[in-house]
Amino acid sequence: MVVKRLGGLLTARLNCRLHKVMSKHSWKDLSAQPKVKYFTQVKARPPTFVAFLSRKTKLSNTDLLFLTKSLKEDFDLGGIPITL
Repeated sequence: MVVKRLGGLLTARLNCRLHKVMSKHSWKDLSAQPKVKYFTQVKARPPTFVAFLSRKTKLSNTDLLFLTKSLKEDFDLGGIPITL
């Protein structure tokens, strides 16, 4: 049995990936695109991340799934449940 453990990910590394991921995502309405200021990991077990937005908006379930999938792919977190 292989168990993956995740320590803290650097905020700078997360933000660099976040900007690339957000630019890949196809937004239905560009004016509705959330402006994410930065993204950080607040807890290691289970991996929990917080996104700080520029205005009071809520990310849709589709956006949350997209970000979760991107995090798992970019940081090789395949079988680890993550919380956003």
